[in-house]
Amino acid sequence: MPTKNITNGSIVKSRLTGDEDVVNIDDTVSEPEAPRTGKSWRELGVRIPVLVVAAAVLLALALTSVLGYLYWSASDRSSDLEGTVAAQRQTEQNRAAALTAATNFMTTANNIDYQNLDPWFKQMTDGSTGAFRDSYEPVKSGIGEVIKASQLRIAGTVSQAAISSQTDNSVRVLALVDQTIQSVKLTQPTQVATAMYVDLMLENGVWKVYGMNQGADQTVPSAGAPADLVPVPGE
Repeated sequence: MPTKNITNGSIVKSRLTGDEDVVNIDDTVSEPEAPRTGKSWRELGVRIPVLVVAAAVLLALALTSVLGYLYWSASDRSSDLEGTVAAQRQTEQNRAAALTAATNFMTTANNIDYQNLDPWFKQMTDGSTGAFRDSYEPVKSGIGEVIKASQLRIAGTVSQAAISSQTDNSVRVLALVDQTIQSVKLTQPTQVATAMYVDLMLENGVWKVYGMNQGADQTVPSAGAPADLVPVPGE
């Protein structure tokens, strides 16, 4: 059967009804899809699984970097904390050692027997340093004579002691010492409480006394000036 070309506005007669209709054909004609110029991943020779693996590797590297930074940051903070704790622990140990040394020295200084002075002088010089220690030698004989002449005996106990001030290498310790004093000038043993302080410095890892005084005086003794080591009752 021959084919009739139908154009816009052509009259077409229906075979079924015999009616004639005008055919309207849209002027816009769809053009065929342009051929694709790009190539697919497969055409480029890259397989999808390879891309997935590459993305996973990049993600793993990123996570490793983040985790590494977090670990380093946590380690750094941990090191700082450990350093702070160690410093605090060292400070506490120094305070405890200084307090013990001060208590021992004041106990020695306040336990005197006029009949046995040599061990007392030795312990006093062993526990002290600097000009304070050196001051004992020139006054040793004089102090000894006063103690012997008074027949002095002192039994002392440190009842309270505390650090009142501290620097990197020096400490001042205040104490209350309970004393029982006997001498030829006293008819019977006398009990007194004496407030005193000692200044200590760290020397070769050992706390040594470099100053001592009694009463409410809070002035550090001047270098070379001997402190009043032995209170002589009645004077």
